[in-house]
Amino acid sequence: MLLEKSDEAIRRYYADLLIMVLVALLFTMLLPLLRNPLPQLPFPAESIVSIQGTLLSDSTPLRNGRFLYTIRVDSATSNTNITASAKGAVKIITRGEYLYRGSVVEVINPRFEEEYDHLKKLYFKSLPLINCRRVVLLKESEQTYYRKKIAKPVFEAIAKIDSSDDGLVTALLTGNRIDLHPLLAEKIRKSGCAHVLALSGMHLGVVTMFVLFLFQKFAGRKKALVAALLFNFFFALFAGMSSPLLRSFVFFSLTTCAKMTGRLVDLPKLFVLSYAITILISPDEAGDLSFKYSFLAMAGIIFYTPYFYRIFLRFFPPFFAGQFGFTMAAQLPSWILSAAFFGEIYFSGIIASIIISFLITVFMLIAFPGVILVLFTDIAVLPVSFLIRAVSWLIHFFADFFAQFPGYKTDSGTVLVLIIINIFVIFLTMFPYVKNDRFKILDFFKRFR
Repeated sequence: MLLEKSDEAIRRYYADLLIMVLVALLFTMLLPLLRNPLPQLPFPAESIVSIQGTLLSDSTPLRNGRFLYTIRVDSATSNTNITASAKGAVKIITRGEYLYRGSVVEVINPRFEEEYDHLKKLYFKSLPLINCRRVVLLKESEQTYYRKKIAKPVFEAIAKIDSSDDGLVTALLTGNRIDLHPLLAEKIRKSGCAHVLALSGMHLGVVTMFVLFLFQKFAGRKKALVAALLFNFFFALFAGMSSPLLRSFVFFSLTTCAKMTGRLVDLPKLFVLSYAITILISPDEAGDLSFKYSFLAMAGIIFYTPYFYRIFLRFFPPFFAGQFGFTMAAQLPSWILSAAFFGEIYFSGIIASIIISFLITVFMLIAFPGVILVLFTDIAVLPVSFLIRAVSWLIHFFADFFAQFPGYKTDSGTVLVLIIINIFVIFLTMFPYVKNDRFKILDFFKRFR
């Protein structure tokens, strides 16, 4: 952020910065009041034979036929056949089937493996993970009915144009990864590009590009933005409205409203506002790793990109400097989580993200209009299938290539170093340089501006 070097501009800048920090801090402090992730059980945990609840998100396919279900608990039944109300939220891991958000389910024989402190304040702790024998569907929501009704022709259209059989088109266009080839998913993860499979801002960006291309020429910029906003809403809703998708949609909605009303699009302020809105809408998902990755990566993109762009511009043409700067800005804060939770970071992910993200974008720009064409005309265009297969082969090739590079094993010391590096970059990017003869050391930082 470039500012005039005047006392008034500096004061205004620091006042805005302070307000942003206080707003984010306020909603973080309110988080324990908004979410109650630890189940308050009416019986001893060992006596519970089943719990009933509602899915907070679409189930997530795991390896070996297992699924991860995020459930808001409504009631519990003891081994004496007494049912009582309960509240809280848990993550259930078991064998089962793909279920949509809003479905009412029963968890059979849950195994609670840890003690719960109901009075403990919870900020960004994940929901408790519980094993069980099975999850039984009791009732589908009305939203699930319409999603299934829409999904059926979409899946049929995908089958007509997708001959690669790796499930990538279905995963990227619907958020359903049940048919995604596990080997491809693992290779993409090892290449340092796991984020491309989690529907978020990049995927909404592709949808926006397509809608603007269709409507902007004959409907004008504002109407095209409204169409993109509506299309993104239904796309995110159809794909399950996960926390990264919710964050991306809220952020896109705020920027769109600002542009349509002639307001200045202040990305840092809109980022903090989208953070607050997302927490209010979906507080129980604030502990999810995808939520943390999404906001950390977005924070890096907004605050770090200009700084890294200026650095890479010394060595590369503007286009490549922008790509490297954007990717490095997203990766640097994300490495903190990778080091802390997985004990490994992939430096090859910087180059891999540029290549694979570009291929994923091309892939979606081919598949998306192809599916729409089949839906409205029932014509499967052969060149579309050929292009999908060709780009899919390239994605497989580069994912396999970058997956060969070993990851860097991390420990608590590495996490601390990454935090210090991020704080240093924050200092360089967020605080404007002002020459001060009393503190000659500040001249050192000018080299990085």
